Amino acid sequence: MANKEVQPSLLDALAEFRFIPNPDRKAGGYYSKDGDSWFLILEDVPYKRVRVDGIFTAFEDMDTGMLVGLQLKGITKLMSDLTKLGCMVDKIQGIQVVALLMQSFKIDVTGVSPDFKSKMYTKAIRAVPDTACVPQELASASS
Repeated sequence: MANKEVQPSLLDALAEFRFIPNPDRKAGGYYSKDGDSWFLILEDVPYKRVRVDGIFTAFEDMDTGMLVGLQLKGITKLMSDLTKLGCMVDKIQGIQVVALLMQSFKIDVTGVSPDFKSKMYTKAIRAVPDTACVPQELASASS
């Protein structure tokens, strides 16, 4: 019984875990094969993670609340789904992160406030540069 009482507070603490800048890390995109996730770091500043839904997690600047990065889970399936729908994939650049955000927004996730989800996806789409892309090789990785 005691474990059940402790667990929610532990989860809350983990959700509020803050990340500190790393001078060796550069802005850009990174793929994690273990989590099948795409990480996009726009600015290396202290940030907190805000889980929006099962696919999208925003990284917000701890001081300003501005979006400074994101994580998209299940990235190979998202990319594969987009290419099957006829999304143009640039052979050099890949698929735009904005297109992937729009595709993941369409996925219905129960238990997520529609207003919160809409606000966070809009914030991300406005912050992510048009040139931010995920390599096209990942689209065929799930096929």
